[in-house]
Amino acid sequence: MSENDLLKTTPARRKANKKYNQNHYKSITYQAKIGDYAQIKAYADSKNISISKLCKLCVEYCLSHDVLSQPRRGSEGEPEPNPQECV
Repeated sequence: MSENDLLKTTPARRKANKKYNQNHYKSITYQAKIGDYAQIKAYADSKNISISKLCKLCVEYCLSHDVLSQPRRGSEGEPEPNPQECV
């Protein structure tokens, strides 16, 4: 059996994967301005991760640190956030 044969996915496996994904995952989309996208992409590339992975890490960070319950940084003389805190 060649390596190429191992990489082939049967129609039954594709159908099973699709059914599993529909029952266990939900998509989250985000519309970014072109300039913001370029900045996000450059940051993700600099960390050698995908934009999807960057978003996942940021959401996990925000949830685990309950960032919306804290005062916003950058207002009232507080320092701007450090981008290294998320990744």
